[in-house]
Amino acid sequence: MRTAARSAGYGALVVAAFAAAWTAGAHIRSPFPEPPTAPAPVVATSTVVATPVPVTPAPDPPSRVAEVDGYQLRLDGDLAVGAPVQVFVTVSRNGAPVTDLQPLDDGFGRLVALRVGDLARAHVHPDATPRTPTERAGPGITFTADVPEGGTYRLFLDFRHAGAVHTATFTLPAG
Repeated sequence: MRTAARSAGYGALVVAAFAAAWTAGAHIRSPFPEPPTAPAPVVATSTVVATPVPVTPAPDPPSRVAEVDGYQLRLDGDLAVGAPVQVFVTVSRNGAPVTDLQPLDDGFGRLVALRVGDLARAHVHPDATPRTPTERAGPGITFTADVPEGGTYRLFLDFRHAGAVHTATFTLPAG
């Protein structure tokens, strides 16, 4: 009985300490502080005040080749705004074409295109649909991409080979 009461007392103490710390933290800083209009003065205290600095990421240079897990990948084709276009990915390993890619979802690869800056997503789908789970393809995978607006897009390709899924990243301009 004493052990249960003592455990309950410790539990209540931990909950109260956590609630006090949480409340104090909420009063110290706002989750969405406004950026300063002038540099904040440096004040030597035991409290650290962090002011977020808005950062616009520099666009990545175009990249049509990727290397991941010992695979070499090349992306061919250009993204066009407002019109569906085909893009092709060629997969090789140790200089030899990979001809036994395994199905992944509705195709032999999954390609996602996100615009740098606002993460707007372009519509991309594979052109070949495996008829059976044992069907194989490669070294090329064809996709149709429909990009709604111009900008720089990061393309993330997932493909399956030898039972493992691998992810490669490309960067292409559109528009």
